[in-house]
Amino acid sequence: MSPNPQTSPYHRPPGLNVPPVARVLMIVAWLGMTLDTLLGYPVIAQLFPDFSEAIIIGLMIGLGAACAGLATKVGTEFNHGNRIVGWLLLVCVLGVGAALAFARWRLGFTGGAVGAETGLVVEHTDTELPATVLMLVLYVASVIGTVWSARKVLVPERRELRRHRAEIDGLVQQLALLEAESVAVHERIGARSDGLKQLGELLTHALKQADARESRLKSFSRDFIARVVGRPDATPLVRAPLEPGAN
Repeated sequence: MSPNPQTSPYHRPPGLNVPPVARVLMIVAWLGMTLDTLLGYPVIAQLFPDFSEAIIIGLMIGLGAACAGLATKVGTEFNHGNRIVGWLLLVCVLGVGAALAFARWRLGFTGGAVGAETGLVVEHTDTELPATVLMLVLYVASVIGTVWSARKVLVPERRELRRHRAEIDGLVQQLALLEAESVAVHERIGARSDGLKQLGELLTHALKQADARESRLKSFSRDFIARVVGRPDATPLVRAPLEPGAN
């Protein structure tokens, strides 16, 4: 049987608990992206020489946090099935890293290239290339770690699973109470059944006693009536006298 092309691919359920490794990796990746952008302070200082140091540091930290947020958004969009939006955001995040790497490659990590001529810049880029590649690798690795951890941590199905699990726990508690009440009702019904059985036995015994007393009363009544009317032979309690010659 061929699979239905309209059917979405199977994904293993995420589970109720977030993997601790994913949480740690997300935090480390966020810090890595923020650190990578913060190390671009000399580049921004060369591009904006009129800005103060505090403003530039704030801009770099904000840029790193924004990149980390966008990378996290990429993971959540992938989880929601919005792959086109996710890929577009991923291109934007990687574009920021590529722009920072290009600026570092052209301007360098230090401020020595400020006001330098073209020849000096080329000489500077030759010495800054390994560090630029290293920082770019750190940035890309941080982006990948953020996207992966976001896909593991920020799962929409997990919220639904927790909500349904809470509902199931509540229903289980209600079921336990109903089962306890059912057991109590069955015990009361059993006790009443035993009581009715005992009452039936007592009734049967009383009826037997009443029948026996009725039989004795009937016999006593016949004997009493026979004595009153003078016919002792009319009752089986008094034997009639034997006639002479009877044997």
